[in-house]
Amino acid sequence: MITRNVTRDQFYTKSSDGDFDVLLTEFKMEIRDRLKPFYVTPAFHCRPDLVALALYSDSRLWWILMEFNAIDDIWNDFKTGTLIDTPSVNDVNNFVMKMTTKGIFK
Repeated sequence: MITRNVTRDQFYTKSSDGDFDVLLTEFKMEIRDRLKPFYVTPAFHCRPDLVALALYSDSRLWWILMEFNAIDDIWNDFKTGTLIDTPSVNDVNNFVMKMTTKGIFK
């Protein structure tokens, strides 16, 4: 179970030129386990928070699913029948711990 309190805003870091860079590239490089496909069912329609709760035991990690799958609009892109890739609990936990150690996540 992931116990870190990580928000979506912490997934971005400010670069020297003032732009915000996504840590997603680093996260994708950290993936060790095979991705698992997940079909959004009616119970999870427009609710990435409930998917995160079901997969990672923490609804606050909804943004990982959104960022990882390049979904910007839950109303149009997170519908019943949508197939998303889901990183393993182990990979998400390791990434959160690594970013916490680096001081990026608190």
